[in-house]
Amino acid sequence: MTTSTTARRATAFAALALSAPLILAACGGSDDAAGVPGGDSSGAPPEAVYEFVQPTYASAGGALDVQIPEALKEVAGSDFDELWVSGMTLTPHELESADSCAVDLEVSFADGGKVAAETAGETEDEHVAAAQESFDGELQNGLHMIGYASWDDMVAEKGVEESVEMMNQVVPVTAEGTLDEDAVRASFDEGTPRGRTLQALGLPGDSDIDLELDKLDPSNPETGVYASDDASQITIVQACASSTSDEDATEFDLEFPRTDEDEKSGVDDAASFTFTVMRSGEIGIVDGEVDGYQADANGDWITS
Repeated sequence: MTTSTTARRATAFAALALSAPLILAACGGSDDAAGVPGGDSSGAPPEAVYEFVQPTYASAGGALDVQIPEALKEVAGSDFDELWVSGMTLTPHELESADSCAVDLEVSFADGGKVAAETAGETEDEHVAAAQESFDGELQNGLHMIGYASWDDMVAEKGVEESVEMMNQVVPVTAEGTLDEDAVRASFDEGTPRGRTLQALGLPGDSDIDLELDKLDPSNPETGVYASDDASQITIVQACASSTSDEDATEFDLEFPRTDEDEKSGVDDAASFTFTVMRSGEIGIVDGEVDGYQADANGDWITS
């Protein structure tokens, strides 16, 4: 997941020549991949739904729902039993800027998902254990960069005080050349429920960005994520896209988190996507993927 990570996994992919009928089913009557409806004379933006059948998608304006389809859940079985999020809705957020565009993000949590997201992440003891596990390698890398074969060699030439001061730029170390656990514990930040929730969704947490909703200036917005204290209201600001497929205008990944005991944080992403937004309100998906699964040319879900 997460700005900050594991390598991108196999993307869900279907041939573009066959994508139109699949999106027709997902969007409840759209005529093409842009989600333009047929027979709607109201003039209202169409209901757009993206379900990871293809890696890209373009809405025609208005809200865009992102969901993991029931067919995929049935195929995936226990892989998706512990999903924390059942869906997301991206709605254009009007700004007074030609440079920046924004969306409001509404997250639909599965049963127990909100609590899981608010409490996700390492404990202090797990943080220390992870630092201890990586310490030897980091110490040796630091010694190599400085030009010493061992901690004793460095201390013999530089002295304890200078050696500790220099090595602390790489890894917290004691005078004996062991991990400084007190320093590691002091650096631990358990975060807030808001920050942990945002990180579970693949977004920057509290320590990474100024998140207060009232800090968003519509006339001069800064790129970033803005959220209420409980993360029930989220607005994401990024560069305006020249088209819904403008990859250069993407800034943030959004992830569907799930419980994963194999991960130190206890969470992994089941699916993820990046998005674009235009001044017109059109929203695009440019890199949607599902972990371990993809749609075949017929739209059926198979392992990847």
